Amino acid sequence: MAAKKKKGAPVLQVTEPTKDVLDAFEFKSNFLLNNPYFDFKEIGIEDFLDKIFVRPKDNGRWPFEAEQCEAYKKWRKEYDEGLRRWEEAGGDVSDYVPNIDYKNMPEFRSNPIIFYFAPKLEKGTDKEIWKEHGIVCEPKRVLVLKDTESADTLSYDFLDPVRGSYFAIISPVTFIGYHRTLQNARWCYGIAVDLDYVGDKEMETTIYWMTKIKTGDKDNPKVEQLLPVANMVTNSGHGLHLYFLFETPIDIHLESQRNLVEKLKYGLIETCWKLTYTTRAEKRGDIQYQGIIQGYRVPGSLTKFKKEVRSFYNEDSKYFTVRELNKFVNKESIYRLTDKEIEALESGTPYDPDRVTLAEAKKRWPEWYQERIVEGKPPKTWHSKRSLYDYWVKLILSENTPISVGHRYYCLRFIAVLGKKCGIPREDVERNIMSQIKRMDDLTPKNDTSNHFLESDAKAALDAYDDEGSMKTSWKYIMAKSGLSSYIAELKVQNPKLITRRNGRKQKEHLRRARLLCEMDYPNDEWINRDGRKKETYTNSKNAWKIAVWRYKNPTSTNKSACAKELSMSRTTVTKWWDGVDLAFEKSGGAHFHFPFGITEKAVANIFKEFLSDDPSDG
Repeated sequence: MAAKKKKGAPVLQVTEPTKDVLDAFEFKSNFLLNNPYFDFKEIGIEDFLDKIFVRPKDNGRWPFEAEQCEAYKKWRKEYDEGLRRWEEAGGDVSDYVPNIDYKNMPEFRSNPIIFYFAPKLEKGTDKEIWKEHGIVCEPKRVLVLKDTESADTLSYDFLDPVRGSYFAIISPVTFIGYHRTLQNARWCYGIAVDLDYVGDKEMETTIYWMTKIKTGDKDNPKVEQLLPVANMVTNSGHGLHLYFLFETPIDIHLESQRNLVEKLKYGLIETCWKLTYTTRAEKRGDIQYQGIIQGYRVPGSLTKFKKEVRSFYNEDSKYFTVRELNKFVNKESIYRLTDKEIEALESGTPYDPDRVTLAEAKKRWPEWYQERIVEGKPPKTWHSKRSLYDYWVKLILSENTPISVGHRYYCLRFIAVLGKKCGIPREDVERNIMSQIKRMDDLTPKNDTSNHFLESDAKAALDAYDDEGSMKTSWKYIMAKSGLSSYIAELKVQNPKLITRRNGRKQKEHLRRARLLCEMDYPNDEWINRDGRKKETYTNSKNAWKIAVWRYKNPTSTNKSACAKELSMSRTTVTKWWDGVDLAFEKSGGAHFHFPFGITEKAVANIFKEFLSDDPSDG
């Protein structure tokens, strides 16, 4: 494996604000303290952490993990044993994903993690190192509860380095171990929504939408509340962070549960951004969808323009259930949770419409069970052809493509992701990304001196190429983060030739041209199959045999979708050949078929040919 390129120290943007920026920042804080709707009280970082992670009904038990507790030792043992098996099988340590059975450790608790930047100092001095637009920093992290502390009390002495830091973030999520990764995510305590481009008007309107207001016309009046009442609001600088905290933390160590909570979060983000005058973002594509473990600035740290981040707790608020928050997601939205999905989150059981038990999975897919469960191998990743990368790069590099300020980094990051997935040499990907620095920086509003796009931002985007986790990135995620979904949809309508292999021609015209080419190459019509395509029957269809084998292996199953998924077929194909087994039994007079261990397609084919050869459809 090629050695990873060493990352340089990041440069954090720190700029002098304009008067307009300062005035807007002060207005937002003053409005929260003096608004006519809710009783907001300013809180420091200690109270901020308490409000997110401590619930009164916990009776004083802190929801954090003392590192040396028995549960942690048990977790560590399973982790190390899985890692040993992984390395023995030839796996790279950096690719290892732990497969931990949490049912054996019901009392296991975990840690919130604060990630922050500390200024890099010149050797032998206390002088901070500065570059154009910012300060050179070193990434740091702290656990909210140290392993030397009691699990019944909480000390904040270790927060001193965070106060006054140029950048410090935390997720409303606790983690196992020391790293903020999806695999380590344990409990989700709430959902935070980041609203960008928030000025005076947007501040007032956002809070107003949390109240009950009259809507509709004179003949059909209604009283509605368009946004849930935020438990906390953080004045982060140019924007706002709205916190909606769960009544009971949600277990998200399973991927299925994380996906459901993230779906709900996307729905709330969509609701907040689409309401009138909550943000100055101009287009639907500017919505910034953020993942479940996304970090947000903590009070006491600094904004990009060196003002202290301020947080406010709403004394009039209450904790939420998943069901209550889901009501604020538009009924037509793809992100609104179904009743079954809500029930899965409420019960803590994995959600899967075609779910089977692990014991059943062991019988049905022994190879998968051996690789994923026993050996702990990671799931397969998706690759693509060069053409996808070329299309994406062409789109990003086009001056006509409307890239918003909030999506500059992600557009370049996913050039790196797709470069890795498509097998593009790193130097080619780097050249494409670095060529866009000036263009991306030119998108910065003239009155926003704190939001320049730097060379360090482009290098950070390029880092995705060296991250093995990028191979697991879904196409849906790429499209959401790029902010170009709506633009690409418009292109498909306006100019189909950009995205179809027929170059915009109708199917009839395309086929006519294809036949003319065939006639030029084969003037005697050698290309024409006079006999036509051989009709498929149970006796000559390999798909029919495969489906029959699957049905023999799963005698009680009627799940055609599961069969299609496992055999990599369409459900239509499965439905077409599904009755082959039943028909063979019927034709044989109910004979009982005996097969050796490890039934084969060939054996099934012989059965079909024996009993179905007189089928009229068999020619």
